[in-house]
Amino acid sequence: MVISRLCPHCGRSHETVRHALKELFIQDIPSHGKSVAIHLNVPRLRCKPCDQTFTATVPEIDTIRQMTERLVKWVGRQSLE
Repeated sequence: MVISRLCPHCGRSHETVRHALKELFIQDIPSHGKSVAIHLNVPRLRCKPCDQTFTATVPEIDTIRQMTERLVKWVGRQSLE
């Protein structure tokens, strides 16, 4: 899993340092009829040039819904059936 260190404020990625950890609980596709939750420790980063903190982004996660992108697609397909 690749985590982006790109600063959303100034666009720099090579001048960020780890600030803290943020725990995320993400829902995923059900397996064998049971719900699946993924526990992630995502780094909080601080950008040295602009002195802003932000949470690193994980591309496979839909942060608005707190679920994986494959679960979003699966729910969409299930709603059409």
